[in-house]
Amino acid sequence: MGNTIKCYLAFTTMAYRIVAFAVLPLVAVVSVLLFGADFIYMEIILLLAAEIMMDGLSFGGIAARQVGLPEYVKASGRGKRVMRKVLVGNLIRQFAENAVLILASLCIVAVSEAGILMPDGGDLAGVDWMQLVAMFLLGYVLMVLGVTVARFFEMMWTGMMVATFAEFLFLAGMIPVAVAPGLTMAVLIPVAAVVSIAATCVLEKRMERSYYD
Repeated sequence: MGNTIKCYLAFTTMAYRIVAFAVLPLVAVVSVLLFGADFIYMEIILLLAAEIMMDGLSFGGIAARQVGLPEYVKASGRGKRVMRKVLVGNLIRQFAENAVLILASLCIVAVSEAGILMPDGGDLAGVDWMQLVAMFLLGYVLMVLGVTVARFFEMMWTGMMVATFAEFLFLAGMIPVAVAPGLTMAVLIPVAAVVSIAATCVLEKRMERSYYD
């Protein structure tokens, strides 16, 4: 795991790390402080769009036909292993950070309800926990699919288009989440695992093939 994190941090750009580890958490915390529990559901939607759009700062075009990775990364066994660790590290970071941000938001609302931060911080009693988990898993699945598609294109604006489409899919996915959150959550757990593995394999194969393009 330590080597995976090291490869991931070495591959990602400074701008990407600033957005991922500073900007996103700051925006999430400030927004929850301002809007309370009502923002937590919106937070999942915003994180979905943000992750897809900012992915281009480090991973933009890595699966494009004219991918700019060094030849040894695309052709050598060691290079492929490094890229696999980078891709897996990114999935771990996305899942873990988004989960932590949502949990942190819930904690902020709980503290606010106690009157420590502000008297009217929100109402955790109105949060449907099963629905929240189902929404998180839905957002994660669409996030993985979105960044995978965006990596096949070099233009930064492609990420915005993919993020917009993912938002529409998320809103459509809210129908089963609202109707049967428990069943939706049970379905999305294995789907999230399969999508993560499939996305990694697809990108690895594409980067390997780009060596011969």
